[in-house]
Amino acid sequence: MNNLSLENVSSLTNNELVTRMDEIINSGQLSERGNKILQLEVSNMMNTEKVKNWSNDFQRKIAYKTFQTLWQLRVSEFKPIIDHGLPGDKDVQKQFDWLTNYQWVIISSRIVFECLRDLIYMIDKGKPLEGGKTKKIKSWLKEENNNFKPLAILLVRGLKFSRLKREPEIHNNSNYSNKLLSLSVAEIDNSVFSLTKYIKQYWGDILKMADGQNFGGYPVFRDEFDDKEWYQLIKEGDINKINNKIDEMFEIVESAREGSD
Repeated sequence: MNNLSLENVSSLTNNELVTRMDEIINSGQLSERGNKILQLEVSNMMNTEKVKNWSNDFQRKIAYKTFQTLWQLRVSEFKPIIDHGLPGDKDVQKQFDWLTNYQWVIISSRIVFECLRDLIYMIDKGKPLEGGKTKKIKSWLKEENNNFKPLAILLVRGLKFSRLKREPEIHNNSNYSNKLLSLSVAEIDNSVFSLTKYIKQYWGDILKMADGQNFGGYPVFRDEFDDKEWYQLIKEGDINKINNKIDEMFEIVESAREGSD
């Protein structure tokens, strides 16, 4: 693949740009076959009906945001390189490795979520999500004809992840140094990997909704957000009950707030 200046990238047609984006995504650690099975390519999004309804200029912005989302999803799956060949206490090295990885995943996962949240809004509304994003997302999710409404349960999980994981780490100067000092990490904390797992589970359905199809994946996770109840409300289609549930889920997020926005 040829190196291009940013000016040359800007001069690519939309089709050329999307092709280059997919080639770059498929050249990484995850195989091209794996990307195609999971539909983790920019072209999958660009071929949906909602995206094709927007102007060429706005489609290009969606292409960049989709590439940013998929690239960041890949970034969150890479572990920082730790040199285990260094002399020293192996227990300290193991805990250093775990905590470094946790911090990496927490921050990169939050970036994935922000990209995805902005992307979904852009696809549906035809404009960027700007200013007071959480309030705007909540208001948008409650719109009667919003076929992305089923994603409310994914978006509140992303917000709660930020409250409990990202905000303490970023705004409170990280508590992992104290954990390293006490060597108190007894086992792997799988909760830090949860957000990217949620996003991957939903990606195929996001594409379907962007194509004007009904949500049909129904992934179920074990936490305080009741997936089965939520999906049943979506099937029944009572807009008042659905919006009341959205209010309830956002209240759970607010009650989990730690740190500041």
